[in-house]
Amino acid sequence: MAEGPGIILSRGENHSYKNIKQIDNGSNSFGQIHLVENLQDNKKYAIKILKINAEGAVESFQREIEIFEELNKNENKYIPKLYDHGLGTIKRNGVFLSQRHYLVIDYFEKDNLKYYIEKTKIGFEENHAKIIFKRILKAIRYCHKNKICHLDIKPENILLDDNCKIKIIDFGLSDYFNESDGIPIYNKRGRGTNQYICPEMFKKDVPFSGVKADIYSLGEVLLNLVTNKYGYYIRKNKKNNETFWGAVQTNMGDKTLSDEFKALYTWMTSKDPKQRPSSIDEILKHPWFKEINDLKKDNGDEYDELKNELVLKILEFEDDIKKDNEQIETKPKKEEKEDKPIKKSFSDDEELYFPLNMQPNNLIKMNLLIIS
Repeated sequence: MAEGPGIILSRGENHSYKNIKQIDNGSNSFGQIHLVENLQDNKKYAIKILKINAEGAVESFQREIEIFEELNKNENKYIPKLYDHGLGTIKRNGVFLSQRHYLVIDYFEKDNLKYYIEKTKIGFEENHAKIIFKRILKAIRYCHKNKICHLDIKPENILLDDNCKIKIIDFGLSDYFNESDGIPIYNKRGRGTNQYICPEMFKKDVPFSGVKADIYSLGEVLLNLVTNKYGYYIRKNKKNNETFWGAVQTNMGDKTLSDEFKALYTWMTSKDPKQRPSSIDEILKHPWFKEINDLKKDNGDEYDELKNELVLKILEFEDDIKKDNEQIETKPKKEEKEDKPIKKSFSDDEELYFPLNMQPNNLIKMNLLIIS
């Protein structure tokens, strides 16, 4: 979806969206995320537009929609609501540009966790990180209870609001699992970001545990949250535990890392998946959380004070991020090329505007030709 004035994506009279701006960096697995305004209710939403030439895109996009629908069946505070999806036409000032599959979810004005971590320079203090990480764990636990593994957990896919509440986004690589029957899943639909994925996901056509893969990714998120560093890069040069943690501590000033934190990270990111925690509940029982759990139980006022400190820190970072974004938006933009019209392999009078889950098989095959 191109940017700029006059860009409209529509799927029939009641499904029209005016583009406001792109709100991701283009690194999303299969689609670009835009902020749009619904022309019927004038509310703002986030819309994911399927990329042209994204390998395996239609199947993965359909799976992401199914997963959103499954996770939205029960009331929860962790997953954005799916409002609309289908095959839409993109036009600029009435001129046809292309046809794309899309899905529409809640829009949240706040930034993803990556921005906040970067603003800390050396990561969050451990007690603040415990509050954030527990909420991330509970969000992924909700997915696992619904037999869904995310498979692309990283700070960019975790939204944080003013009260440090968590929303998990981007289920483009997610899949179902049924490990209680001893049936692992396969890496058929690509893999996530190198810094956060487990070693077994680098192997093509090798079965792996979706839960253990998510737990590994969560471990890498934890390290990044507390240190603003990436274990993936450090391990390339530091082969043993002592030199690894020495490299992590570099340029962190007086900040020290607790033994409990190191133990939890090491456990979650074990190279052997059998040595990792078996579930999110097992992680939540780790001694690293004991201090914060005891504080919440025995001294509610002090716990609330700690939470308020974290909220104030997040608000402070938001002000900085807002200033950064304003500076970026005021810079002159390079002239962008418009999307080239795509040759249609169908007649003009054919109906193209039904939701994906209502499309006949022959139309789905035809769409693969359209977007390739």
